[in-house]
Amino acid sequence: MGIFSAVKKLFEFDSVYDTFELLEKEQGDPSDHVIEKHVCQSSDDTSVISDSLSENINTMRDIYHTDICKDLVIREFLLCKKVKAAALFLNGLSDSRMINDFILRDGINGIISESANDLCSYAAQNVFTINDIKISEKLSEAKESVRDGLCVVFIEGCNNCIIADTRLYPDRSVDTSENEKGVFGPKDSFTENIRTNISLIRRHVHTTDLVCELRPCGDESRTSIGILFRDEVASPALIAEVKKRIASIDTEAILSTGMITQLTDNSSFSPLPQSLLTERPDRCASYLNSGHVVILCDTSPVAAIVPVTLSSLLTTAEDVYARPLIGGIMRLVRLFGALISITVPGIFIAVVMHHQGFLSSEILTTIISSRKMVFIPIGAELILLLLIFQLVREAGMRVPGSIGQAIGIIGGLVLGQAVVAANLASSVVLIVVALTGLGTFCIPDYSTSLAAVWFRLLFVFAGWAGGFLGLTSAFLLFIAYMCNMKSYGVPFLSPFAPKTFAKRGLLRGIINKERRNEDYMN
Repeated sequence: MGIFSAVKKLFEFDSVYDTFELLEKEQGDPSDHVIEKHVCQSSDDTSVISDSLSENINTMRDIYHTDICKDLVIREFLLCKKVKAAALFLNGLSDSRMINDFILRDGINGIISESANDLCSYAAQNVFTINDIKISEKLSEAKESVRDGLCVVFIEGCNNCIIADTRLYPDRSVDTSENEKGVFGPKDSFTENIRTNISLIRRHVHTTDLVCELRPCGDESRTSIGILFRDEVASPALIAEVKKRIASIDTEAILSTGMITQLTDNSSFSPLPQSLLTERPDRCASYLNSGHVVILCDTSPVAAIVPVTLSSLLTTAEDVYARPLIGGIMRLVRLFGALISITVPGIFIAVVMHHQGFLSSEILTTIISSRKMVFIPIGAELILLLLIFQLVREAGMRVPGSIGQAIGIIGGLVLGQAVVAANLASSVVLIVVALTGLGTFCIPDYSTSLAAVWFRLLFVFAGWAGGFLGLTSAFLLFIAYMCNMKSYGVPFLSPFAPKTFAKRGLLRGIINKERRNEDYMN
């Protein structure tokens, strides 16, 4: 009874699921949380701008350490040839031509009206001919604006400043996806610029209810985070839950979308991902039309789609572009490959060590003869070859493309043949590992393929220790674990458990008959 109690406590089978769960009967927002209050707090929100131009310039010099760092450009000039002013921006992040034409030239040649009370407001409305401009009274906002590539103009005698959008980030052009290549469909992929990524999604989602909410995240980095959803399709409770989790992030710096997904997941030690990472805007558009939420991060060329289910992790963007029969076969082959990758090593070790009666005499003789000179136990041999396969795969990914292909050939052919010839492993076990590797490559999502390694080892140890009884116990724990998982309140095994309607099931439906959204997304 102690073992069952420990297992029950480990997987929390006897506990009540008291976290957020997306249900059909829920209305409104999650309790005890208000969306408007979910903003990252700034450490310097109370500081105000002085009416002395020299004091403001000295403050910005101290903030950006101009004594050792020469990136901050401070251009002092006479506004309308009468009032002292200064334009501050970071060299390389701001468009110098835009500042010369629309800030400095217009500012010097402009005309000040004698009836102007607030020079900042008057200059923003009548002097500077730039499309995106605003007035701010907070020194912290001016500091963050300069850091983000905007131009800040201080005017003598004004306790506020002008912030003009003059950003010019070094950006690469829109290219094809490296990790999600396809035969049909669009070829564009995300870049490191969040503005470009939002425009790519809007090109695919031609609706007026597409909402993109930008908010800073990170106490020091203040990285721009984009939350995209369709207001008339996505559940309000799901949107509020996503905003609540992002607002609860308490860290100094956010560098990528992967950090956001880890900081917002409920189960940090879960091998299975709770969000889908993709490089393709068309895939994001498909999930947005189904009621999902897309999270973008500036400087990251990857988008996160939440919530996610097991069927979503096993589908690709190419499925919708194929014929229904072909698309269904592709999904079945992909699912079969994932099952092979996880279960075949465990079944092999269970049959060889505990259930030899299932094998014919010819197969059993072949296995025995191939292991005649191998001194390593067959279980340890299988685990060793699985680890070597992961080593070769990781090495092939971390080196340049041409060298990576050479490493794959050397590891798969030369090393495998050398291991068998040196009697360090048998050819039958090598065939099982190769078949497992092919099944792993059938899993389209990279995070899911890495999670399959842990479950594969679980089944190997279970089959090694208890045969089919151990495999059955491990498989039941595996199913129970996935049934207990929820991604942003949505069951991980939807639409199979619970049974609901979904476009991303085992088989792909006919496009002109898929008129309604998935039930599990409300």
